[in-house]
Amino acid sequence: MLRKNFYRLFEFIFKSVKECSKFWFEYLFLFVGTTMGIVLVIIPLLEAISGIIMRLSGIPYLSYNNLGDLIQHHFFGVIGLFLVLMLLIFLVAVQFIIQFQGIRLIQLRTLTFKKLCSAVFASIQRLNLQQLVFFFFYFLLILPFGRYVFSTPLLSKIKLPVFTLEFFLKSWQNIVMLLLFYAITFWMSSRLILTLPLLILKGLPLKKAIKESVTRTKGVKNFIKISLYFGTIGLFSVIFQGMFFLFGYLIQRFMDQTSFALASATLLLDVIWIGSSIVSTLSMVILFSFLIREAQVDDLKSFDMTGKSPRSRRKYKVIFLSSALILFALVSWTYVEGFLDTIPKTISHRGVNDENGVQNTIPALEATAKLKPDAVEIDIQETKDHQFVVFHDPTLKDLAGINKRPQELTLAQLKETVVSENGKRALIPSLDDYLSAAEKIHQKLLVEIKTSPLDSKNMVQNFSRKYGNRLLKDQDMIHSLSYPALVEEQKINPKIPVSFILPFNLLFPQTKMSAYTMEATTLDSHFVDQAHANHQKVFAWTVNEEDDMREQMFNGVDGIITDDLTGLKEVIAQDENHPSYAQRILKMVYIITSE
Repeated sequence: MLRKNFYRLFEFIFKSVKECSKFWFEYLFLFVGTTMGIVLVIIPLLEAISGIIMRLSGIPYLSYNNLGDLIQHHFFGVIGLFLVLMLLIFLVAVQFIIQFQGIRLIQLRTLTFKKLCSAVFASIQRLNLQQLVFFFFYFLLILPFGRYVFSTPLLSKIKLPVFTLEFFLKSWQNIVMLLLFYAITFWMSSRLILTLPLLILKGLPLKKAIKESVTRTKGVKNFIKISLYFGTIGLFSVIFQGMFFLFGYLIQRFMDQTSFALASATLLLDVIWIGSSIVSTLSMVILFSFLIREAQVDDLKSFDMTGKSPRSRRKYKVIFLSSALILFALVSWTYVEGFLDTIPKTISHRGVNDENGVQNTIPALEATAKLKPDAVEIDIQETKDHQFVVFHDPTLKDLAGINKRPQELTLAQLKETVVSENGKRALIPSLDDYLSAAEKIHQKLLVEIKTSPLDSKNMVQNFSRKYGNRLLKDQDMIHSLSYPALVEEQKINPKIPVSFILPFNLLFPQTKMSAYTMEATTLDSHFVDQAHANHQKVFAWTVNEEDDMREQMFNGVDGIITDDLTGLKEVIAQDENHPSYAQRILKMVYIITSE
């Protein structure tokens, strides 16, 4: 059975490749055109509408920790943002309506702009609230592997932050839970996979489409076939895009030794852009065609492979290709010349470098400061007697073996507590002692205020009045996950720069903060551009891999918070010393594949 499925699969792929070779312009225009329209028009429009709603209703930011407050104090703003969410879901549905109907018309050899608009409008007219709710549920369901199934820029921001993955990797029980979650969601999404073409192309009611999809995907045989097709299509995309990337990089390594290095890098990056678009489009055509076939759409059960793209479209092909080549060439040349790069500030996360000490302790600070970071990031918490210590975790259990919170012990007790990490031991320092040590070696700090339900009522006021002038004199910065704490800090010490820590990038915040500290998983150049337009800085955390460092440098961040300060400095030095064009191509390849 497996051999027979493989034979049918490769026969289907060959047939789809042959189809795309004849109608390459139509398919590229359908998928690339849809993507460009979303990126250049739809997303900026939705962001502008959301920003206006947030400003008018007084919503400073949107995150998991302020939803209750928003509903209570900014109800109409929440309603407005909910309507924007519904509009987003509607537009996601429209995107796939356009793509399904477009493929159907191409394969029927009847594609015209008028017919496509007519088919799309007819499908939109059949949309109802139930179907939109299903779209929302379905795309949440496939979110863990959606980019490999139905890719759309409208949902590309929704990623699982690294710190949540780190939680699941802490124990084998959590890993089992994560794998079980992925298995269940993949099984459910595979059973519902035909619902979209049945809704869009056959116009079935939602309940009937779901029932028919579940019926047609029933059994181990069908599950294996769907998994085989999806896995092979994904592998096909990875292999062929990888070939473009690898050959481009290897050729440029040779060309870097010649006087044609810049021209070669620009041309090769052009080829990579175009090749990646072609392979991506081909993968989507194969995938959509498979779903259309499995949905048994009547007029496409046995479409013939005859015919070619109409000659009358030749002028449009010339315009399309010329515009793409000019655009790609301009972007490629600008990139390889390095005009888009920035040199970020180097910030040591919790005062360590590559496990050279115990986090947030003075010995680690002194060892790390020898590498001359632009800043050392530390965490401070209040003690039982309303003093402050430098400590990160909510309890002392992991580092000291004591199941107590810092807020439950006095400063004297905490200063006598030994913490262990990375094969080293040190005492928990008071904030006073840590500041003195930093001042002695002229090391600037980025101080994170960590809040707790056990904090005293005037915790932020006590901290600000006691340390504000000292931090200002030392040219230190403050950041925190607590927005109220930062607002209060700004009122007391308006001259100290403050940065609001955001765990993910969903909607651009409407605050008066000096900067944003963004978890790097969802941080992109668009967020950085928005912040810079508002005269705000952006710091990326926690960035430890070389590829991620290069990506954030490309994004234009103002600072990178890392556990590997040595590695970050090496990456920056390579870019400052005119890196090879091959390195820049490799960097862009990573950015393309991470989108």
